[in-house]
Amino acid sequence: MKTSSRFTMSVHLLVCVDRFADLKATSDFIASSIGTNPVIVRKLLGQLKAAGLVDVARGSGGASLAREAGAITLLDVFEAVEGSAGELFRFHEHPNELCPVGRNIHAVMDGRLAAAEKAFERELRATTIEDVSRDIGSLIERQDDKCRSSQISCNYSDYNHARLRIQTAENLPPTGPPNHADGPQPGGTP
Repeated sequence: MKTSSRFTMSVHLLVCVDRFADLKATSDFIASSIGTNPVIVRKLLGQLKAAGLVDVARGSGGASLAREAGAITLLDVFEAVEGSAGELFRFHEHPNELCPVGRNIHAVMDGRLAAAEKAFERELRATTIEDVSRDIGSLIERQDDKCRSSQISCNYSDYNHARLRIQTAENLPPTGPPNHADGPQPGGTP
């Protein structure tokens, strides 16, 4: 099943806002983390703001979470940018009643699709932005530990390094990692 990327981009956006809460999370910065255009981020911020999930300061003031990360579920995010999860499957409205399949398709599929939608909602409701942010933090910690043990300079949790990596990545040729002035990066060259 192929859906739009608005939901996953919105989760990414909210985790950036949460992880960099002490800094100004502008649409330009968030867009560079997501790998998209700032205009798309501003549109998503508008939808998330309308749903009461973020506050957005005018101008380049940045975004902040409107409530605690633990109080924002993935279902909240999905419904803010994609609509109701109860509308996940759109069934054709007028199957041919003269056809034995057309006459019975709703009777066989409606319950199954409703159960799938309920399971989808249940899974999204069980996970919060705080959960995702915490899991990303754990991965960052492991990456930092790996760097420390190999004596390579690569502090993934440092905001300035993150910003440098994101800005540098925008100007990279498609085949190679960035070269940093503070030493080699994992998989990179000095």
